[in-house]
Amino acid sequence: MREHIRKDNTGITLVELMIVLVLSLLLMSAAYMAYQAQNVSGNVQHQIATLQQDLRAVLDIMEKDIRNAGCDPRSANIAAVLADTSGLMRIAVTADLDGDGTTNGVNEHVIYELNGISLQRNNQALAQNVTSFGVTYLDQNDAQIIPAGAGNTLTTAQTGQVLAVQMNIWMRSNQRDPETGNFMSRNQQRRIALKNMAIRLFD
Repeated sequence: MREHIRKDNTGITLVELMIVLVLSLLLMSAAYMAYQAQNVSGNVQHQIATLQQDLRAVLDIMEKDIRNAGCDPRSANIAAVLADTSGLMRIAVTADLDGDGTTNGVNEHVIYELNGISLQRNNQALAQNVTSFGVTYLDQNDAQIIPAGAGNTLTTAQTGQVLAVQMNIWMRSNQRDPETGNFMSRNQQRRIALKNMAIRLFD
């Protein structure tokens, strides 16, 4: 009895295998590109969120100091804003926080100013990557007080008129935007009332 060997030529050919490999490569490339785009977008959004949070935190700290400015429990006529120091890019405030009639205590004399790209509070870095810092002083009619003292600072007469300040801060991201190659930047403004000065004015 002769044995018959069946020949089956229905397997995958080399051409079909190459087509499958190319299609798989295309699908994997598309998936990787989608992941990369999503990753870049996520990083950009994270940088923007961090910027906005940092700006809010800085302004919250500044607002606390400025709202306390002019605290004068012993009626010692404590100044709220310091003359010959406060100007368009620096603000110096004082308060008698410990109630001893002077402003010699800890944190009773606070200066905010920009040093390079570092926003400083009493010569200590409060925030980095700050590209612009400005202060606008407002009187009881919300009119702007233009510093008239030496070096564009407020005079003693002008500091007595300040009832509110508007802070304006620009900050940039730590990393560049991968699409534009530029740093991302955000700006926030906040109007802060000097409540102690308002109390004195309207008493």
